[in-house]
Formats: sequence, structure tokens, C-alpha cells
Amino acid sequence: MLVRYLSCAWQFRHLISPRKAFDLKPNLGQTSPAVNFLSRWIGHTLFLTAAETTLRSGGSVWKLHLIGANPHAEALGLDPLQTYCHYLIGGPQDWHTGLQVYSHVEYQNVYPGVDLVYHGDQTRVQYDLVLNPGADPSEIRLRFEGGNFHSDVNGDTALKVLQDESRHASPGAFQLRDGNRQSVGVHFRKVGTDEIGLEIGEYDHLRPLVITDGESVGASDQDATTAVAVDESGNTYVTGPSESISYPETAAPQPRSRETAGVFVAKLSPAGEPLYITYLGGSGEERAHGIAVDSSGQ
Repeated sequence: MLVRYLSCAWQFRHLISPRKAFDLKPNLGQTSPAVNFLSRWIGHTLFLTAAETTLRSGGSVWKLHLIGANPHAEALGLDPLQTYCHYLIGGPQDWHTGLQVYSHVEYQNVYPGVDLVYHGDQTRVQYDLVLNPGADPSEIRLRFEGGNFHSDVNGDTALKVLQDESRHASPGAFQLRDGNRQSVGVHFRKVGTDEIGLEIGEYDHLRPLVITDGESVGASDQDATTAVAVDESGNTYVTGPSESISYPETAAPQPRSRETAGVFVAKLSPAGEPLYITYLGGSGEERAHGIAVDSSGQ
């Protein structure tokens, strides 16, 4: 959910229970128009397009390319969360308020008959490829950019991301029959020097097939909350520094952008569920040193 990824120093982990659902926000002008949805958690910023996933943390960038995918595939937010998001960055003409937040984003027909679904939690980013009846799995080709990419002896894919080895394990696959999951064999295969395809075992081509990725990029502890307040109803308010949402076009090392960095203010319910989060900034010089709430909840 929204608060966990912005400032997850150890103080925050006491406020939010582990493994909350992912939160994805539509791009209505907060960042590059190439981006459909974005998310932030624990010092990372995630950008989604139909043919590319981009993860940024400070000056490090990692990209997953879907080679040959439809760049105009429609993006749909699924499973709305109770959290709302506000961007008060720059002048009022550039503000965006009341953005709905979603736990899943679906891209339809990224390949013919293949849908792509993003989801996850505060520890990882995940994606599912849903092959509808008649879809050709050989159309799917992936390329990783950023860090040091290699395939290990087990056929898994490993990435070196943000100075740490982060394993992107071979995917799993299943079909539903009478409401029960039936596993289907699947693993990565090298295609050329820098692309990956999928090798899939026997399955029912008249039923949808879901391919879900293995372990993906995890989290780090870059940001920190700087102040916390509690109101008379037990709601918690937190503030701290906010990472930039400038979209990195390439996986080359990126300087920290000062355009949209600033601070955030978030409200959590007594149960620890994020109710809203607001980003404040524009100059890159904003700081958050304290926060207070009065008896009216202001």
C-alpha cells in the first residue's frame, strides 16, 4: 500500500504489517506520458508501460523489455484499494488529487491472445502472463537491461541489481480445472545472446494458461520517516523525504532528479491501513522536519 514504499525505515515497519498488497497509481501527468502506471516503495520507483517495466532506485535503473509486444495495449487498474493519492507538485495547475490506487494492473493483448498482469507486495514486484486459448507462447520474448545479466547452470535468470544479486527465478505455470490448479512445466530458454523465451510442457490449449514469474526484485532501506503524529481517534500521520518520479529512459546510471523530489504526508488508520498519501514539492529543496495534528484531525 502507498505508505510502505515511500519511507520504510524501521520505524515504519512497526506501523504496517508485512506483505501488504501492491499499490499502483495511474499516471495523469505526474511523470513521462510514456508511463501508464507507477508505484513507490522503500526507496524504489516502479514505472509500467505495455512493453517495458522500469525500476529505479537512486541512480540505479533496471528494465524488463517485452520484445515485440504491443506498445498500445490497453492498461486497466484492477482491485481498487481504499487508499487515495494526491500530487501537489509545482503550481496548482499541475496538481492531481483523489487518484484511485489499485493492487493489480492488466495489459490486454500485449501479444496476440496474451494478457500481462502486474501485482506484488512490499517485498517484490510480480507479473503474470495469461495465455488465452489459441495464444502462441513462442511469441513471448524478454530482455533484461541494467545490472549484470546472466543465466545460471539451473536455467534460472539472475540479475545484479542495486549492488546486490537478485535472482529472477524460473517461472511457474498452471491451469484451472474444476476450480483446482494444475501445474504445468515451464522454464526459461535463451534466445540469441540477450533474450529469453519460454519452454512450456504439455497443457490444454483450450483453457487459459497462467505463467507467473518467480522471485523478483526485492526492497532496500533508503528512505526514512522524519516525524510521526497520532490523532485522538488513533490515526497515524507520517512525513518524510520523497524520491523523484522522473522516468529514466534508459538503464544507464541516472543522476538524482531534483525536479519532483520533495516530501510526503500520509495518514494511516488505527489498523495500519493507508488512507491517503500526499506528495508535496516541485523545487527539490523541500524538507520535512515535523508533523502535528489538532483535535479536529487537521
